[in-house]
Amino acid sequence: MSRGYREEYERSLRDPEGFRAEAAEDLHWTRRWDRVLDDSEAPFAEWFPGGELETALQALGYAR
Repeated sequence: MSRGYREEYERSLRDPEGFRAEAAEDLHWTRRWDRVLDDSEAPFAEWFPGGELETALQALGYAR
């Protein structure tokens, strides 16, 4: 059973890193990220530092 929009939205607010990590699993990474979020230099933050996406495959629809 899939979760509804409201439940997903609330989860994204409660657990932003877990929510995004789960969504990122659906993408094709040529190098997996080191961390989901690096906010060590707040207010600047970086999502999925160290990660590398295969954007050509994503655009063509060949990702998992």
